[in-house]
Amino acid sequence: MRQIEASTKRIQDNEKAITSYANEYMTHHDNMEALKTKPVVFQSTKCTSCMAPLDLPSVHFLCKHSYHQRCLGDIGDSCPKCQVENQMLEDQRRRQELAAKQHDAFFNKLQSSDDGFEVVASWFSKNPFAFTRLVDQ
Repeated sequence: MRQIEASTKRIQDNEKAITSYANEYMTHHDNMEALKTKPVVFQSTKCTSCMAPLDLPSVHFLCKHSYHQRCLGDIGDSCPKCQVENQMLEDQRRRQELAAKQHDAFFNKLQSSDDGFEVVASWFSKNPFAFTRLVDQ
């Protein structure tokens, strides 16, 4: 009886996670579509770096941070304030893509697991965009 209750609890937790990931995906998808099709209004009046009023030349990023060009220097094409977080997200995305390509490990884990649904849900949660890339192609 306890095993059934534990399995039911895991199923409910997995369903909540799937719903959460699906909602998060749709939010990001909608944001991406808006960035592709709608203009972005930049209303920042102060430089994110020095906090002085913006004057020309200035650089605006899609994250809505704005800088004097002189404050940026040779930093490149990414927002300095968001750069660390963006790098962490990019690293995580690369790790997820690598993990998604490990089909043998996935099938071995699936065969050795008592709860195949949990394995599948976990795999999709680690790379939710793999399926959309297949559909978009």
